[in-house]
Formats: sequence, structure tokens, C-alpha cells
Amino acid sequence: MANLPGVGTVAGIPVLAPISAWCQLASVLELNDLVAAGDHLLRAELGLATAVEIAARVVQYAGHRGALRLCAAEALIRPRVESRRETFLRLFLLMCEFPEPETNMDVPLPLGKRRVRGDLVYFRYKVLVEYDGEQHRTDDVQYNRDAERLHDLRVAGWLVITVRKGSSKEWVRDAVDAALRSRGWRP
Repeated sequence: MANLPGVGTVAGIPVLAPISAWCQLASVLELNDLVAAGDHLLRAELGLATAVEIAARVVQYAGHRGALRLCAAEALIRPRVESRRETFLRLFLLMCEFPEPETNMDVPLPLGKRRVRGDLVYFRYKVLVEYDGEQHRTDDVQYNRDAERLHDLRVAGWLVITVRKGSSKEWVRDAVDAALRSRGWRP
């Protein structure tokens, strides 16, 4: 630990900086979990790390246990990802060889409609893939807001695929494939 950058103290106790901890986790986490943790580091509102800082630390980590997995994860992390499940869904879409979606971007709607942000956005094809966690089902305010935004998106010509915890991988793959193909995508 002493030969790695990013060691500091909190209340007199030695701690690793978030990027250093992420680098060390490369020796024990599976790739998808490591990418999800890296996505979390990039959340601007948390101020934990920038892509440049992460890239520099990955270079410094070369030769350590897990360095190859760390490089693979660094290539897959993206900004604006808001949950571990979103990361897993995005990585699954890439594994299926779909184009890479934009993460948590504003989706244009007709004038006068409230701004909408989509989880995984295919602007070129007007396809939106959303991951809905439990709060989308159990919170009445959230549930009603989701229904209104889904209506507005469909009126604006967007195809929306809503993925939930229980959605099968086969269904997700087939639904995204059909939506993208219907909008002109070809593998």
C-alpha cells in the first residue's frame, strides 16, 4: 500500500483514496463489478474522480495484481451512470454486440414538454432502454411520473424498452434487437 499513490488519513486512520481502492479491487472483483465501481467514481456530483485521474492511476498500477482487468474496466467505464444495474445492463447490451448507448442523457421532446433524461439512449435510432428499480414500482409519485414521461416519449416517436430486475436476458436482447432493427440498425 505504501508504494501506491493515494494513501491518506481520515481522523488519523490510514485510508486509500477512492481511485487507489478501485485499483486494488481489480484483483478481487469480476469485471462487471469493477466497471460498476468505476462508473460510480465518475459521477460528477460525488467528485470522487475524473476520467483523466483514473487513466493516470491505471497507468501507475501496471505490474500489480489485477492490472489487466483494471485496464479492461477502465476502457468500459462511462460518466453519468446512476446505478450498478444500469452498468450491468449497458455491459450486457455491448456483449450482445449492439451499438453503445449514451448514458443518462437528456432526450429532446416537443416544446412545452418537461425535460426527460434516459438511462441508455440510442439517439440515432430513437430507442431508449430504461432500467426501473423497485422505487419505480413502489413510489406512487415516481410511478405516475414514469407513466407521463413514457407517454411523452412515445408521442415524440421514441421506442422505450423498460427493463426490471426480473427481466430475462433473452427478452432484453430480443426487445432491444427488434427495436433497433425497426429503426434501421443492422449488425
